[in-house]
Amino acid sequence: MDWPRPRTLLLVDDSPIVRDRLMQLVETLPNLAVIGQCQDADSGLSALVRLLPDVLLLDIRLRGGGGMKLLQHAIQHYPGTTVIVFTNQAEEQTRRICLGHGAHAFLDKSTDFDQLGDLLARVVRHPSNH
Repeated sequence: MDWPRPRTLLLVDDSPIVRDRLMQLVETLPNLAVIGQCQDADSGLSALVRLLPDVLLLDIRLRGGGGMKLLQHAIQHYPGTTVIVFTNQAEEQTRRICLGHGAHAFLDKSTDFDQLGDLLARVVRHPSNH
């Protein structure tokens, strides 16, 4: 019997505390493996190009900036990657901009953390239905 290959996730967030918490969450999900963690947009772009993850979990508000550019680059150049924006900068205008650029989902770190696990589980089960 062929088992589906695990889906891969690249995590880009400048907070070590948030990255640790996200790692704990992802470890509970079957068939999802974190293949990289980055704390800024430049290393996130490098990892995206090198690792070609199935899922990019991205905070667009990064120290040094560049989160929005990374989002745009991922959507434009890696259409097979599901991009989930997970940020504290969750104003409605920012949500509209991110979704307008092609993000597959937009979640607020302070209110939607519990929804992230369900969303990632759905992405793993149905990769083409972002």
